Amino acid sequence: MRHIFAVTILVAAMSGWSALSADEPLTVSIYPTVAVARGEAHLRIVVERNDQNRALSWEVDGPGYYRSSTAQLEGADAPRNWFFAVKDLTPGNYVVRATLKRNNNSESVASTQMRVLGSGAN
Repeated sequence: MRHIFAVTILVAAMSGWSALSADEPLTVSIYPTVAVARGEAHLRIVVERNDQNRALSWEVDGPGYYRSSTAQLEGADAPRNWFFAVKDLTPGNYVVRATLKRNNNSESVASTQMRVLGSGAN
């Protein structure tokens, strides 16, 4: 039963995520966009395949909460989709950012927002 629930959430989350358009080198989305305190959220980052891609960084920044990570990319051979989970979220408004760095020192940034409600919020 637990696995069915997890699969259902994953399918629902992915259906709400948009595809990367031709003029966007990077997109970031988060599900849910409104979560409950101490819960978790799932990030999806889609990276355009490009030989110049060298590093992907992401960060989740909120009140009393910060998580980030960086992955090295191997140009066009790197995965297109990246998935991350953040847990134990505290109440407040969050900014979620992804940054793509290239070998020519240029970068692209994509961001979105989410809100975490306290346990007594309606």
